[in-house]
Amino acid sequence: MKPKHALCLLAVLILGLSLLCPGAAESTNMRVINCKEWVSLWAKPSKDSVRLVKVPLGAVVTNCTRYNSTYTRCEYNGRSGYIKTAYLEEVTGDVQPSAPSSPSVPAAEEGSRELGTMKVVNCEEWVSLWKKPSTSSDRIVKVSLGSFVYNCTVYDDKFIRCEYNGVTGYILSAYLEKADATAPAATPEPGWADENVWVPGETLSAENDISYAASYSYVDLASSGEMILEEKIEAKGRVWFLYGIRIKNGRNEQLIAGCYDVNLQPVWCRSITSGSLSELQLLSMFTGGTKETPYLMIHNAEKGLQAIDIATGEVVWSLPTSTISLGASICWAVDPDGTMYIAGHNGPHPVAVSVRGGVMWAADPRTDVVYGAYRITLSDAGIICDYESSDTQGTRSHYVVLYSYYGETLDISLSFAP
Repeated sequence: MKPKHALCLLAVLILGLSLLCPGAAESTNMRVINCKEWVSLWAKPSKDSVRLVKVPLGAVVTNCTRYNSTYTRCEYNGRSGYIKTAYLEEVTGDVQPSAPSSPSVPAAEEGSRELGTMKVVNCEEWVSLWKKPSTSSDRIVKVSLGSFVYNCTVYDDKFIRCEYNGVTGYILSAYLEKADATAPAATPEPGWADENVWVPGETLSAENDISYAASYSYVDLASSGEMILEEKIEAKGRVWFLYGIRIKNGRNEQLIAGCYDVNLQPVWCRSITSGSLSELQLLSMFTGGTKETPYLMIHNAEKGLQAIDIATGEVVWSLPTSTISLGASICWAVDPDGTMYIAGHNGPHPVAVSVRGGVMWAADPRTDVVYGAYRITLSDAGIICDYESSDTQGTRSHYVVLYSYYGETLDISLSFAP
């Protein structure tokens, strides 16, 4: 081959490689042109991806490399993304790039950072909702492919802050896309109402069972049924005494729940009645929420779970059985952050419910021999659930299942089999 022809072939190869390998060309500084006020710096080379920031007309972007015939990869105020090449021109000479924004002030306008509702995409089964914007932080929950997340905002060029089932965390932006108009609203499904509520200011009447209960002294109430809850709560500089009484009358089950102040004067009182009677407990109550914001949790197997504001007796949120049934004769454990882990005696297996009433996950040990949950314990190793199972002959077995804090089955062991 002649030297001249060899040089031409080498030049063609170099040109071809520069076209095939985006970013292979030397980086340059470029200026925003051909727009009225601003252009978008996109997280991906597509206008359907997340806008990271609006870049003003005349601003200088740095470390620019041609990505393809449409987009150029560049940096602006410390963020890397993509701008349409048609809106850029190369800057020659020594030009000072745009000064980075103050760390305490978002680089983007507020409107450009709010993304609304987004959908999980680009994964096989699920993505992680991280506690912090780092894959080295704790995973809060797995979010299934196709699920919707709400109140999304751009955190940086890698993470989006969002809410899923009442829990706030961070998801890698590569796994999210803007949801269309058919996405369900974030508003939770309407809950169920109590049959009877008494609060101060209402007239006490012996004809009304809830008023009659509220008029009782704290000591008298303790003898009117089975006391299933009696707890002193201190929060926000105040003291409350919670109580819960279960009454079975042969036709149905009733709970009387209420609160007294530090002087043992009634603050509020509720009466909840089941529509039937069962060998299992249809009504339960326990304290939940956090140390700063405690709740009284009331569970009705026929209707759902409610969080009650201890100070006012008002319903904070409801999780109806149409969303998830938690069964009867429930057992539970509450994490310091307010997350509740609840299981029913005849199912379901542990369900994680956030402090705001969202279902985070439902565990499944994938075996038929484990049922009859009666105790949940939280440990450093995970969530321990004790089961009292029995076969068709009535032989009872005690199984212990260890679940991770995001619902995976870690271990199943047979503690004893009589």
